Amino acid sequence: MIDILGFSDLSRRESPQRIFDEIFEPLVQVRRNAAAVAGALSGRREEVFTLAFSDTILVYRPERSDFRIAGTLPPHTCIKLVGAAVADIIQKGLRRERPILFRGAIAWGECLINPVEPRCFIGAPIIEAYCLEREQEWVGAVLAPTAAEVFGEPDDVTFVPYQVPLKNGRSMTAGMAVNWLHYMGAQDARFDRLPQPAADLSQDQRAAVVRKQENTRAFYDHFRDAFIASPPA
Repeated sequence: MIDILGFSDLSRRESPQRIFDEIFEPLVQVRRNAAAVAGALSGRREEVFTLAFSDTILVYRPERSDFRIAGTLPPHTCIKLVGAAVADIIQKGLRRERPILFRGAIAWGECLINPVEPRCFIGAPIIEAYCLEREQEWVGAVLAPTAAEVFGEPDDVTFVPYQVPLKNGRSMTAGMAVNWLHYMGAQDARFDRLPQPAADLSQDQRAAVVRKQENTRAFYDHFRDAFIASPPA
């Protein structure tokens, strides 16, 4: 589950039509690209599904998405496919002329997701991802405990160990962060375009916006240096 940061503030300052033009219309192409990302990563025709409601995008991959084909994908592969799609969404949001900032969490477990009427999204992993998403203080995403447990050790750079910043000065010391920098490259982030805190926010709210941006820069700087020293193949 990934959320658009600052959406409530944006809704107070911009017209619904402008929000649609600047955010939701570009997201359509980003979501369509999820299947291409999954195919490139797995080397075969695999799909990752997305479902958007308001400022939230649900990215999911069942163990078995085509019941005409026998067998299921292992949890490790499903989580990696979702992680790659989330990384692609985050980096595309950061590269826009007017950046769209995403924060999210990836959980694992049994869910009931019906993308057509009556639409519903039911399951403990959705709640777990939602709660962990709200606890973070940056632009980025992380594996929730259920996903980290079944994922095991990473076998590529889709996820990287990182001390994920949480609210109130806390951190997730053994976090596995989505490595959106790997999909962006070491020179494409444009932090000069990040929106400034709105003038009508309280001092605490403005400080929280600044902390999120600083924590995102810290993640970028940490892994940019690593990739410059040892570029991904």
